[in-house]
Parts: sequence; structure tokens; C-alpha cells
Amino acid sequence: MCSTKIKTSNVCNQGSPLSIRSRSFQPVMALLAGATLCSGISTVSAAPTSNPKAVHHSAIEQARQGQHKAALKQLGLLVQAYPENRLFRYDYINTLAWAERDKEVLAQLSYIDFAQAPAYVLRAIGKSARNQQRPKLAIRAYRAALKQAPNERQAQLGLAMSLAEAKQPVEADKHIQSLLKANPRSIELLKTLAYIKEADQDYAAAYDIYDRILIIDRDNKSARHARVLSLLRLGVPHEALQFARRDAGLFSPEEWNRMLGDQAAIEIRWGQQPVLDLSQRYRNTDKAIELLKNQQKTITDKASPAYLRNQFDLMAAYRNRRYMHETVTLYEQLRKDDINNFPPYVQALVGDAYLSLRQPEKAIALLEKSVDKDPHNLDAQYSLYYAYLEADRYEQSLAHIDALEDSLPQWIWPPGGKEKQLNFDKLYAQTIASMARAYIGKLDQAENRLNTLSAQAPDNIDIQTSLAHVFLWRGWPRAALERYQTVLTQDSDNIEAKTGIVSALSARGNFAEAETALKPLQDQYNDHPQIKNLTKEANIRKMREIWLEVNGGSSSDTTLYQGSSDLGFTGYYYDRPWRLGLRAFAYLSHLQGNFSGQTATRNRGGAGLHYQQQDIVLRGNISGGDGPAGLSFQGDWSPTDHWQGSLAIETFSEQTPLRADLAGVKAQSLGVSTRYRFHESRSLGASLQYMDFDDGNQRNTLSLFGQQRLFTGLRYTLAGELYLYRQSNSINNAAYFNPLKQSSVELSFNNEWLTSMHYEKSMRQRLKIGIGSSNQQNFDTKSTWMVSYEHHWSFSQQLSLAYGISRSRPVYDGVKESFTRGFMNLYVRF
Repeated sequence: MCSTKIKTSNVCNQGSPLSIRSRSFQPVMALLAGATLCSGISTVSAAPTSNPKAVHHSAIEQARQGQHKAALKQLGLLVQAYPENRLFRYDYINTLAWAERDKEVLAQLSYIDFAQAPAYVLRAIGKSARNQQRPKLAIRAYRAALKQAPNERQAQLGLAMSLAEAKQPVEADKHIQSLLKANPRSIELLKTLAYIKEADQDYAAAYDIYDRILIIDRDNKSARHARVLSLLRLGVPHEALQFARRDAGLFSPEEWNRMLGDQAAIEIRWGQQPVLDLSQRYRNTDKAIELLKNQQKTITDKASPAYLRNQFDLMAAYRNRRYMHETVTLYEQLRKDDINNFPPYVQALVGDAYLSLRQPEKAIALLEKSVDKDPHNLDAQYSLYYAYLEADRYEQSLAHIDALEDSLPQWIWPPGGKEKQLNFDKLYAQTIASMARAYIGKLDQAENRLNTLSAQAPDNIDIQTSLAHVFLWRGWPRAALERYQTVLTQDSDNIEAKTGIVSALSARGNFAEAETALKPLQDQYNDHPQIKNLTKEANIRKMREIWLEVNGGSSSDTTLYQGSSDLGFTGYYYDRPWRLGLRAFAYLSHLQGNFSGQTATRNRGGAGLHYQQQDIVLRGNISGGDGPAGLSFQGDWSPTDHWQGSLAIETFSEQTPLRADLAGVKAQSLGVSTRYRFHESRSLGASLQYMDFDDGNQRNTLSLFGQQRLFTGLRYTLAGELYLYRQSNSINNAAYFNPLKQSSVELSFNNEWLTSMHYEKSMRQRLKIGIGSSNQQNFDTKSTWMVSYEHHWSFSQQLSLAYGISRSRPVYDGVKESFTRGFMNLYVRF
């Protein structure tokens, strides 16, 4: 190894012309072909030159002329041949920096003593360290350089920017301000100060600095360009575009697309803000859609980031505009174009659109991907919960919302705060988790949880509105109405409370007032899903209705008052309302029974009026056919959310035993009943009926009942019912079954399974099992039982069908009989 000492050339002491500004990372150039690494230096097969000084001089000239590859080849030979020659290594490092081979520069650090290395080498190391995103190393290098050359400008600037990149903006600012005191109009220093502010994300300060530069040099293109970008970063693309259009040539197509995209994004965000004039709430969103469509026409590269951003933002604008079909159509078109790299927020908004279009399974597929990539997007988390719910994945829906609730802390420490505060994100998640119980029928659990939350945050509107919903679903429209009105005193524009009031008024039968409350909502929010649902319900109430019931059965004996077999048909037709709450109806009925070879039939028809107004339902009709003409009246009154009462009068009672028709016996009746309904799961009731037969018989019937839900599962409910019955008649040996005294008790259990459900469509199965006892005067008490199985189909709010079969073992005149019956009900609105 050569040990010849070489004097330092003057050229090696010159400053480096390398740019001081940091750049984005670029891959390092490959090492010379066929070379192997030895101490970080490329080795080649050529022998060391006999005139190293000349080779060194030649290499430096090549480097200055930009022939970095050739220069580095020669310098590498020198460093390999003379490893102890610092000058060769210094210039090798400097040339590597000129060639932007930053990793190779930093690979030489083990050979460099920062206390002895010249300033130009330390600057080169600082620049490469910045390029490799190692600001602490850069700070060390620049500070070492400034110890040797305190006034070296490039090292001063490099140190300031390295401090900024190391998240030390105060020290960086202090450093550059000390330089500006001596030269306050230095554009170079001002640009460095602007860079420091940008690194600290203080774009307003950066904008002001670029303005200062333009006061000094109004034609400074880089400052004009950077000022526009500062405005973009400040979120004011409209102003940025105004400045940019004055210097259109300074901006690349990518930058123009960014500005136009930012302008549309701002319009989208503004479109989500509340407005005083509701008719203008989509003004900004519509403007964003127009901007994005116009920008789309100017982008020729359909695979460019600008085009993808345009399409993603257009989907967001469509979704916010409630153009859900357009949102999913655009998404599906991009999928056809082999675009699959959708960011989480786009997957979330498209999933939300699918959910609005009642395609929950497609929504789930996208929302699961979204929350997996961005679990902190709470809106996407809630959308995924609702998608699980609407897809009838009840277990997943509960598990998801409960996990989300558990993941959020109860208390948070706000930035700069001295006291912890209630986490309202947690509170909202708890509210939704409470409502999750209500949506699957566990209203008692929902109410209990919401009452607990209400005690913590009594003024929270979401909690109070949710409580009102639960009150309504539990059958308490007055309580719900009062709670909704309380919410409106806190937030007069709360759409949930306003729609809730419409529902509560409708539940009480106050349709006129409900439509009055609905009308302004239709004018202001005609595209809101809940408003659409309420409008649909209001329109359905104004439709014609048909109710059809067919039932029949057979028994093992002929002592039954309905005979050994019977068949019945009843059909009702309700016309459109003449006015809200008032409509005409007509009905036909046919009864037929076989009694010991005799067949009795009863064909009747009638017409009347049905009137429903707040808390009151009145119904009256005239009937005729087999038997005398009849008048009937029925009135129902609900004075509170719990009490209900009824009164029924019939001059020709439809409950007259069919067997009495064979003897020409008719009856009229008077009935009263009352019911106390605690909530959807428990009620008590009593009824009393008096029938006056024209054969002299007077019948009194008393019924008592109690109903209690015993279990509520996700798809199964079990309810128990206790029924007590007592009847007395004034004569014996009538032409129909007519014991002087009879009483019975029955305990039944009603099992219901939700087999399938998709929005209004559902199918339920019911299995009822009952046991009891019957006592008739002059006969022993005997046990009874019954079992029935039914299917209940709901195809829409306008069409439903139910049918079933039952088997029972009642007792008549001390004889147990076997009774088999079937029924079918059809309900149609049109």
C-alpha cells in the first residue's frame, strides 16, 4: 500500500455547489459493474496510477463538469490505493454527494472525524443525512462545519432546515432570525424561514413570509409558486386558484389538478355544514359535483392519482347529495376498469350508499375492509353495525357495537386541559349500544341502559331522543311525544325529534295533526330516508283495504254448539278515507255448520263508517241478510298510555251460536272491556258481556286475562298468558249449548320464531301450547289442552298472509271432545 503524502490541492478547498434544499428519497445508483465492496469503496481490476495527483486533479474536473460516474471511478481507485490519504476520501465523499449517492456518503462515516474534516465535507454529509431523513446526524454535521467556518452560509441554512426537520421549530426559528437581523432582505434567508414554518405546518406564517419576499422581489417565481401552495395547505383553494391563474405557467398539470381537487373537496365539506335556508343545503355539494365533472373531462390519464382522487371525491359528493345509485354506479364502473385500491374512507362511503339502497351484504363487505384499515373511523364503525343489523346478523351486530363501546375510554384529557372530561364519543357509542337492544325487541334493557346514561348526561340530545323512541315502541306515545318536544326546546331543528313527533301523533290516531307536522319536513327534507318512510306510511293509510278470513274445523261429537264441522268466511272492504280518520266500509260473512245431519247457514252483509281520532276509535254499521236487520256500534278509548276501554253494542249479535239459527233464536249484546297495558311485555284485562236471547235466555260472561313475556331472544320470544272465563245463563235446555254455569281456566305459552326478515318482509312461526281445566254445573271438573301452529308472512306494508292449524281437547257437558281447526287471513292495501 502506497504511503506517499500528497499536498492538498487548492481545488479541494473550494465550496460545494450542491443544492442545500432537501429532496425526496431516490434509489441509490448501482455500484460499478463487476465491483465488490471493500471498506465502502468500489474495487476494480485496474492498477493504481503512478501519478495520483494528476488522477485526482482530472477526477475533480470531471466531477465539476457533471461526469460523476467517471470521477467516482478514479477517486475510488485513489481511495483504495491510498486509504490513509484524507484528501482523496474527502473529495470522494463530496463527489458522491454531488451524484446524490447519499447512502454511500453515509457509509463513509466511520472514516470521518467531524473535528478534523473540512467544512465542505461536513456540508456534504449534512445534505446526504437530510436526504436520508436523518436530521439529527445532519445537525451534528452542520454544527461541526460551522465551528470551522462560522459564516458559511450553506451550513447555516442547512442547520436551520435540519432543526426544523428534527421537530425543533423554536430553535430553528431562533437560528435563522439571528441571521436575518444582519440581512433582513435576504431572499435566501426568508425562503429558509418559510421552509421552517412549513415543516412546523404553520402555513399562515409561511404565506406571510412569501409575501415579504414578493415585496422585495415581486417577480420571484419560486415565491409566487410557493405562496399558492401555502394557500392550498391552509385549505383555501379558491384563493389559491385566483393567484395561480395569474401565473398559470408556473404550475404543473398535477398541481392544477390538486388545486381543482382541493376546491371541490372544500365545497364537499362546506356542503355538510348546517345552513339557515334549508333549500340551499345542497348548493355547495352541487357545485362540487359540477367542478369534479368538469375536471374529470380534462384528465386524460385514467390511471393517474389525480383521476382517482377526482372519482373518489365525486363518489363522496354523490353520497352527501343522497345520490346513492350514482355513488354505487361510479364505484362499480371503477371496479370494471380494474381499479381496486380504494382508500378506507371511500370503502366506507360506498358501503353507506349500499346500505341506503337496502343491500346490506354488499355494504358489509366494504365496511369490514374500511374499519380493518381505519378502525378510528367511528362513522364507518356505526355503519357496519347497522349493516349487520339490517342483514339480520343480530349476533354480529351486538358483538360489534359492544366491542366498539368497550374500546372507547369513559374519560378523556383534552389538549391543554387540567381536568378530565366525559368522552362524548363513548357516550354516543353507549347510546347506540342501548338502542341495539331496542332494535331486537329487548326494550326493557334499552330503557334501563338509556336511563342510566340520562342520569350521567341529562341534557344529551341523542340520549333523550333515543329514550323517546323506546317509549314509543313500548306503546307510550304520550310519553314519547313529551320527550320529543323537550328535545326540540334544546335543538329546534332536530330531525329525529321532528319525525318522532309525527310517529307519536300517528300512534295516537291523530292523523290530521301528524300530516300537518309532516308537511314542512317533506318540503325541507324530501330526500331524507325517515321522511320518505313517514310519507309512505301516510300514503298507505289512505289506501283501500281488504281483510279476508277463512276458518273451519271439525269435532268428534255433535254436542258442540258449532256442530260436528263448520266453515266460516268473513271479508271486509275499507274505502279510501273521505277525510283523515273517517272511511266507509262494507263486509260480508258466511257461516255454515253441520248439526246431526242438519246444516245451518248464516249469510250476512253490512256497511258502515269507521272513525279514528286522537285516542278514540268509533265504528258503526247496519247489517242484514239471514235474520233481522241489525245495528252495531263499537267504541275504543285510550285515555292514557296504559289504560284502554271498549264498549260494544249489537242489536243482532254476530256471536249468537249458529245452532240457535235452526230454532230461529236471535240475540242482542252489550259488552264492556278494559285493559291495562304496562308495556309491550305485560298487560292485564277484563271484559264483561251481556247477551239477551229472544227465547228468554240471558247470558253473562266475565273474562279475565294476564299476559307476560317470559323470554326475549334474538330470534325467539316466549310469552305466557293466563285466561279465566266464567259464564252464566238464565235458562236450561236451550236449543244451543247453554249451561247454567260454566267456568274455565287456561294457561298457555306462545312461542314465536323469527325465521327470516329483510326490511318489511318477514316470516314468523308461532307455536302455542295451552293447558287448563273446565267446570260445568252438574258435571265434574276436567282438564283441557290445546296446541296450535301458525305461519305469519309479511310481504310488505301492503300485503300480509297468515295461516295455521290447531288441535284442542275442550269439555262440553262433561265430555272431552277432539277439535281440529284451521284458518287463513289475508290483508291487502291498494
